[in-house]
Amino acid sequence: YKTQNYCAKDVCSTEDKTHIGCDATRKFKSNCSEPRLVPMSTKRKNLILMMHNRLRNKVASGGLKGYKTASNMSIMVWDDELAYLAELNVKQCEMKHDECRSTARFKYAGQNLARRWMNQRLPNYNDNIKTSIMGWFKEHKDASMKYIRSYSTPKDKKMIGHFTALVRDESTHVGCAISTYNKSYVIKGQHYDGKEFLMGCNYAHNNILNKPIYIEGRPCRKCPNGARCHRTYTALCDVSN
Repeated sequence: YKTQNYCAKDVCSTEDKTHIGCDATRKFKSNCSEPRLVPMSTKRKNLILMMHNRLRNKVASGGLKGYKTASNMSIMVWDDELAYLAELNVKQCEMKHDECRSTARFKYAGQNLARRWMNQRLPNYNDNIKTSIMGWFKEHKDASMKYIRSYSTPKDKKMIGHFTALVRDESTHVGCAISTYNKSYVIKGQHYDGKEFLMGCNYAHNNILNKPIYIEGRPCRKCPNGARCHRTYTALCDVSN
């Protein structure tokens, strides 16, 4: 993918969007203060995958109150290109969705972002990863099967899009990146200097308006390409091979 032309007109799903990878350098944005890219070790990738797949399996198996079982939800595997594009996003040092992160394989790639304040004396990246992913998942309280059957944004402005991106059936791949940087903030007139932790995860598939997030039914009954249930995540389709 390093040779991919992200500036090509047909890369994004609509032509008026700017791709995060177009003319990108792998440098941090100039206004970032003491930025650092948190290395994506195999251990860290596996933690992210395990969190996603456990939560997907919980929903697909009927373990989440108010949600029906899913017949076609796949396990997620890591994708380096999605992770590279997530890296370009978090190197902007601000929590802001990019307009487009499509790849040749994943035209409708989706994105979740989270930021947290870091304890500078004890920077526990893994705790922040877990808290970020659980924060996305907790939006299930504001969503319901109505939104799973046909995705829309709630009229009361409640956030559900991170949760639905997490359990999108066709999101077979994920790639994430994390940066930290100095950030000053004001609380009740008091100035504080801190470090911010910013995590971006890009997914194989976005939430699409009026389309289902997953198909109800017996787990693995409608797996793509005749895939079977996964051995560990037994309610998810094993699309990894």
